[in-house]
Order: sequence, then C-alpha cells, then structure tokens
Amino acid sequence: PREASSSATSPRAAQLHRALSQVQTCASQGNFAEAIQECLPALLGPQEVVDIVGSLCAAWQASIKKQKREHQNAMEAMVSEAR
Repeated sequence: PREASSSATSPRAAQLHRALSQVQTCASQGNFAEAIQECLPALLGPQEVVDIVGSLCAAWQASIKKQKREHQNAMEAMVSEAR
C-alpha cells in the first residue's frame, strides 16, 4: 500500500518540484505575484478559488506596473522641469 501511494504521488511530486523551482526563480527576481501564479497549478481545491487567486495576482501585477510607470513619468517631469 505504501508503494502504491508513493508511485501515485510521484507525478504530483514532480509537478510540485517544478513549480517550486520556478517560484524560487520568480521570488529571487522580486516577481512575487508571478511567483504566486506559478504555485496555482500545484494547488488543490475548487478551481474557482484558484482562478480568483490567479486574477488577483494579475491585477496586482498590473497595479505595480502602473505605479512604476506613474513614478517614472513623475521623475521624467521633475528632470524636465529642472532643466
């Protein structure tokens, strides 16, 4: 019985290992929302919940990109005014 559960979890273990490797890469680059999204395929639970978490991460990433653009635009405006 123990062997059967071990071999049954082997594909799952491989999936988790791949996900964790990608998560570590994303996190080390500061891409935390992307790291969370990389975890989603490995999660067990209602698909609707997993989809909502994915949508929240996408919105989070979009918000961060917008804030970065706004900050960059403000910096460029300040540099232009200083000239």
